[in-house]
Amino acid sequence: MQALEQIHSTMDLKALPERLFSAVGALIPGATLTLVHQHLKTGAVTSFRSEDLWSKAQIRRSHELMPTHPVVPAYKAGLRGAIRDTDCITQRQFEDTPHCREILLPVGLRYQTVVTLDMPGKIAGMSVIRDRNFTSLEAELLQLIAPQIALAFRRAQDYTALMQAAAGAIPAPEDLQRIGLTPREAEVLHWVIQGKRNCEIAEIIGARPHRWQACRENLGQTLR
Repeated sequence: MQALEQIHSTMDLKALPERLFSAVGALIPGATLTLVHQHLKTGAVTSFRSEDLWSKAQIRRSHELMPTHPVVPAYKAGLRGAIRDTDCITQRQFEDTPHCREILLPVGLRYQTVVTLDMPGKIAGMSVIRDRNFTSLEAELLQLIAPQIALAFRRAQDYTALMQAAAGAIPAPEDLQRIGLTPREAEVLHWVIQGKRNCEIAEIIGARPHRWQACRENLGQTLR
């Protein structure tokens, strides 16, 4: 319960990684935690770490290796929650991967569980890494708490998007999708915020008049 309270104690996207690290670290003793997400279109990787165990060169290398991580195929196939490396390959096979040989083993770590995060257009997860295997209870705790971590992340994303809108910043369509709009509704609202007229928006998005009218009505109902 204390871990849940910590996980949901902030909606500040910048402060969230530290809160997650603190909550999960209390549940899994001796764990090192990282939070990583990769943009699917650009390939850019952003990461946060609970400890400064790695050099800048190792961090860059870990970013390069992210697409080949054994959990990524399972993530792309739709598996969510807490995924152990051994759910995808054997521990011996994992220890033979560049990710383990070059990044984990040099700092004394060898076992890893990835808690997935839902970020539109990105592959994202929080890794729980340790020098010893996870007990059945620890694995169950991570599986139970994984949906709460994903929920906290989504709420923080939504809150940040709303705060940007309230501050007068023009949110991108991707930001508006995070608060529940469809891609077309997000695109329409993006142009409405910029003061475009109905006929201008219809021309920009390439919508016929009757389709534009239906989209506008749906958007109004969603916002209400």
